[in-house]
Amino acid sequence: MTAEFTNVPKYARSSKRVTITIPFHLFTSLVTRSQEEGRSISNLMAYLLERAIDQGKF
Repeated sequence: MTAEFTNVPKYARSSKRVTITIPFHLFTSLVTRSQEEGRSISNLMAYLLERAIDQGKF
């Protein structure tokens, strides 16, 4: 399955919300790191996902 988004109009290309379930130990690690970095958990998760994709780990 491939994602084809080339025909999505610019007005619809805003950030999208996703809900996931993660293990409690991962959540606590994210909370700790987000507090240390002074950012929200959501922002941290988006950053980590983007970095993983950019590094070819996805």
